[in-house]
Amino acid sequence: EFEKKHEDKIKARIDAIRASVPDLHLGASARINECNFSLGSACPISELHEHEPIRIFPGGKTSCIDNSTKYAFQVYRGDPDKLAVFFQGGGACWDEMTTMRIPLCKVGLGGHPRQGLFDRCNTRNPLRNHTVVMVEYCSGDLHLG
Repeated sequence: EFEKKHEDKIKARIDAIRASVPDLHLGASARINECNFSLGSACPISELHEHEPIRIFPGGKTSCIDNSTKYAFQVYRGDPDKLAVFFQGGGACWDEMTTMRIPLCKVGLGGHPRQGLFDRCNTRNPLRNHTVVMVEYCSGDLHLG
């Protein structure tokens, strides 16, 4: 318990430092937190923010189940030669009742997790250096399309 208490303090301090230090090799203005393919951007991984997830909007006719939210996935930049794909959970919906009246599924884009696979400061995380693509879930279709 003593180690856990100190580990949490250290992680909080590292997060504070990371938030205050710009990516000097890119320049503060070059960091991207969001990218939109439909606006003609190629979203090169070398230009994505290193310490925060980047929401990528693929464009086209992609949307969440509510049709008012454009679909996006998130990229957590890491080693470009190591890739992990995470399918976000969120329930299942099959009609108006399970979507709007008694919501049984996630219908919009949410925040991003900071624990487990997404905890880049945890030395016990075997994927902490990987580039992680989080396939966001907001369609109600169990990722079946």
